[in-house]
Amino acid sequence: ENAERSLELCRRYGDRGREGDSHSVRGIILLEVGLYDQAAEAFTEALDILSHTASRWSRADCMIYAGVCDVKRRRPTAKLMIDEALGEARRLGARYLEANALIARAGAHLARNELPQAIADAAEGTAVAHAATLVGYEIQGLARHALALSRSGRPAEANALVQRSLQLLEYQPYIEGSEEEVLVACMEVLLAGGQHERAAIVRDRARAGAKRKAELLAEPLWRTAYAAIPEIAALLRPSLR
Repeated sequence: ENAERSLELCRRYGDRGREGDSHSVRGIILLEVGLYDQAAEAFTEALDILSHTASRWSRADCMIYAGVCDVKRRRPTAKLMIDEALGEARRLGARYLEANALIARAGAHLARNELPQAIADAAEGTAVAHAATLVGYEIQGLARHALALSRSGRPAEANALVQRSLQLLEYQPYIEGSEEEVLVACMEVLLAGGQHERAAIVRDRARAGAKRKAELLAEPLWRTAYAAIPEIAALLRPSLR
């Protein structure tokens, strides 16, 4: 509702740059609850506006999330959008955009089982985030790096990164993106390494978070879409009790 109100005000006063930002924010919200097609429409509108303004930072930011959305929608060109955003972030010297793009691209590689590329991007993105004290991105990067290492048969290295990710998460009130996705990645690494008790603790935390968020979504369509996100669906299954 706040995003829609912002969009309405921007249109009323003719602020095209912020109108593009408002569409982007709408897209991010829809992306987070699993309404990927609606999110893609919002990102398309945002990019159309931001491409005709001087909003290079906003456009790059939007392209990252549009790329992530297209990864979820299994579009073959998804990574190209993230690549373009990464190049623009580096030209702008925007470290937070660079970290976000690298970690997002690691996620795209993971979705395609491109493990060496996922390892490289997650490691670089985590390093950028750490240097810029972007703790939320660092947590996400560590989890994706660990998951790629674990799936590559390198459990000891993966476990060390999971421990660091979980340690940081204890002191971080929020992160960019889904905390549950981070926890599910950590859980997979811990299970692969035989740490079943630790994995159960992480699973219970992730499940509690997913359940709480699902219950707070009053709109049935949103609740259904959120519950269908693969990692959320796995967490909400009764068999996990």
